[in-house]
Amino acid sequence: MAQEGSRSIRKNGLGPWLLGLLLAALAGTVLAQDQAAEWTREAAESLQQIENRLAPVDPETADAGAIGAALREVGSLRTRAQQCVTTAEEAIKKLDATLASLGEAQQGEPAEVTRERRDLEQQRAAQEQTLSTCRLLGVQAQRLSEVLAQGQQAILASRLLARGPDAWTVLKANLIAPGQWLISLWRLLELEESKGLPDLRQWLLTLGMLILGAAAGFGLRRLLFRRDLAARDQAGIAANFALALAVQTRRDLPVWGALALPAIYLLIALPVSPLPLVTAAAVGLALFALLISLISVLLVPHAPATDWLMRPADAARALGRRLKALAALGLVGYLLFVTSLRDALSPDLYLLARGIYGTVLILNLVDIVWLLRRASWALVGRLPRLALMAALLGMLLAEYLGYRNLASYLLGGTMGSLFALAIAMLASLLLTDLYNGIDEGRLGWQRRLRARLGLKSHELVPGLTWLRLFTLVVIWGGFLLWITAIWGFSQQGQSLLVPYLTGGFTIGSLNIVPAYLLGGLAAFALLLNLSRYIKQHLIPRWLRHTRMDMGAREAVASVTGYIGIAVAALVALSIAGFEMQNLAIIAGALSVGIGFGLQNIVNNFVSGLILLFERPIRRGDWIVAGGTEGYVKSINIRSTQIQTFDRADVIVPNSELISQQVTNWMLADKYGRVVVPVGVSYDSDPEQVRDILTAVAEEHPLVLKGHPELADPRVLFRQFGDSSLDFELRFFITEVDQRLTTISEINFEIFRAFKREGIEIPYPQRDLHLRSWPGREGGEENPTLPPRAQD
Repeated sequence: MAQEGSRSIRKNGLGPWLLGLLLAALAGTVLAQDQAAEWTREAAESLQQIENRLAPVDPETADAGAIGAALREVGSLRTRAQQCVTTAEEAIKKLDATLASLGEAQQGEPAEVTRERRDLEQQRAAQEQTLSTCRLLGVQAQRLSEVLAQGQQAILASRLLARGPDAWTVLKANLIAPGQWLISLWRLLELEESKGLPDLRQWLLTLGMLILGAAAGFGLRRLLFRRDLAARDQAGIAANFALALAVQTRRDLPVWGALALPAIYLLIALPVSPLPLVTAAAVGLALFALLISLISVLLVPHAPATDWLMRPADAARALGRRLKALAALGLVGYLLFVTSLRDALSPDLYLLARGIYGTVLILNLVDIVWLLRRASWALVGRLPRLALMAALLGMLLAEYLGYRNLASYLLGGTMGSLFALAIAMLASLLLTDLYNGIDEGRLGWQRRLRARLGLKSHELVPGLTWLRLFTLVVIWGGFLLWITAIWGFSQQGQSLLVPYLTGGFTIGSLNIVPAYLLGGLAAFALLLNLSRYIKQHLIPRWLRHTRMDMGAREAVASVTGYIGIAVAALVALSIAGFEMQNLAIIAGALSVGIGFGLQNIVNNFVSGLILLFERPIRRGDWIVAGGTEGYVKSINIRSTQIQTFDRADVIVPNSELISQQVTNWMLADKYGRVVVPVGVSYDSDPEQVRDILTAVAEEHPLVLKGHPELADPRVLFRQFGDSSLDFELRFFITEVDQRLTTISEINFEIFRAFKREGIEIPYPQRDLHLRSWPGREGGEENPTLPPRAQD
């Protein structure tokens, strides 16, 4: 066969053209191969240099910063190596496909074909070598990353376990030299003077900025809050938070302005590096005021806002006081350990100030943890709280014993974790309540949004579930990243984690890339909501001006929705890295599943497609299927929902609607015939009865008259009954689903007309034949009759 292909190429003169196309297609592969070879050489040299310079790691002499930089570089090289492996594997697949198109070597084939096959085989061998080299580089980078990470852990452990003077030694040193305070104060003045102290003009301008900021705050408050704020009943947590924030903003705007404007002026007027103490104090006071206001919003809201986060109210106020004290401690710690005051203190004085500060801070934290037991949303029980309090006291003990690095590490990680947890919980609580409010339409803007989306009162907002999921992932994913950064994992393990997230990992022959999976999930959610919007809004709007009936428009919208789901799934699978040729394997597995146990599902699926395209029933039709009678509410891909007249929803598989008899009262039109039987006495005039019945039918608004195909109302004299003359009033109505209501209304009118004309509707008459009569028999009274009847 390959020989025939070669003859065809020679015969048609297509050889040079095909070879030209092959060369053009493989030019990029050759260039990429050269670039990969150059990069592999550079990467191998970089890994060797890092290993020679830093490995093995000596915890006593190693530079933690250099090791962190090396970890990031090795992680980048590992990611590039994984990309190189992927590129080489794709190139080998392309080369194999090209070699397969050329076929096996045959005698008598053109020389250019033989030469091209040889070049392709050489390129494939080079790609195999590049693939092996890149895999080796990935393994070496992985091993070096582990060595460096272990060394960094050893450095961390060595520093954490380093011991300084204990608290008693520090206290004795300060008692021996009590004048260190004055020396440190003098050193602070010298440091500040070297940075440049504000002159009199700058002090006056700072005071002017304070007054101007307060005035601007009063003016802005009057401009923004012209109307009084009022609480809303049943508004939810998010609305109560917004109200508390507005009330607190109205109260504190002058204070914020008075503190923020001088801080901004000092940042502009004085040098930024090194930062003068007065500027640091101004910035710290502004942030402290903002934090105090936020605590008031959360726990101590002012009227008309009410307590919304924590109950009981006294517990919320007590917790608010503790948190404000913690914020004050944060301001003191910032000034003491971050500004130039830290450089001015002598070592012994610094350690004493650190010990006193740590004692007050940890005792305040213990008090806060103990107070949380009174919160209604307390996450942990008594034992975990006691364990956390014991851990805090253990950190204080480590500080006293001289393990200050360990105490700082544990205390910073614990406080940062608690703060991150509080932020994540608060954000999750507020956004969840906001989404619930949009679904329920609590506030005016939420109801307007629902009206714009065309939603009814009981309907949920489409796509909001995906937004909830996205919010959940972002909030708690950010919380986990924050935790890793606080505890130092981001510097030690990020270089190991990021390649797994972006480059993926292999399980057997399956390569899983978490970043691609998240991208595919996001794309699926976005496209799914887009297809739902097109199905529910755009398609009905476009088809409204066509000649299609309602059923056809709904069928087109449903099919569009299913196509949108399929497209969203295919795009998501493609982004996630799923190879489409594997669909053949999935199709084979599905065929086996259909053969074993999915016949009913596939039957219902195909039946659903038939119902959508053939449309023997449509949404809103009145049908009778088996023992079920009611209105069609929805036609889904697997089943059809029918709502009975008792408002019971019946789920009928689509295959039953296709294979069994179904009565559709509204398939071609909504016309329907009504038969009303009427019986009158033998004394009545039949012609008068006929005229009355005809007039009653013709006066009803739903009765059809003058139709070219359907008869007008008419009266049939059916028979001479046992006790009545039997008539039937027959007519057609325009809305068959109003059949029972129409019969009832016609009966009322017939009864009124008969009463008015004196026509009697007789009772049924029966002849009674008595075979015996109770009486006296043999001179004895019949005990079954009363005495008067026996007489």
